[in-house]
Amino acid sequence: MTATKRREIVAYLERPEVAGLSLLGGDPFHPLNAADATALCALVRNRFGWDGERTIWAWTGYTFDELLEREHARMLLPMLDVLVDGPFILGERDLNLPFMGSRNQRVVDVQATFAGRRDGSLSVGEVVVLDEWMRAPEPPTVDA
Repeated sequence: MTATKRREIVAYLERPEVAGLSLLGGDPFHPLNAADATALCALVRNRFGWDGERTIWAWTGYTFDELLEREHARMLLPMLDVLVDGPFILGERDLNLPFMGSRNQRVVDVQATFAGRRDGSLSVGEVVVLDEWMRAPEPPTVDA
């Protein structure tokens, strides 16, 4: 990805109807993609900061802890707000889950996970999962 393309994306994020950046398709943590994804996220953080004005989500087939073992991923992971982790498993497919394709995947609060590991409230292997996104929505009720 060129520096010009990164600037175009950040300019698009200036639009008030845009809530943030989503990194998916062509795993952003793949060794061939991680440097570009990291550079883009650094520009987004530099422009919008960390206060939630624009969130950064990423989808990956790796788990959170697998990413920590990969040098090229350790720079990108801390820049994210949310990580949907884990491989898509056809036998676990559930098209009713928001943000995930299969039940083995998780919606991880990246910043809370890092904070918990720093303060000792979380052990290695534990992550803060955003439970509200881990189940299918209840079907609407219809009054008779």
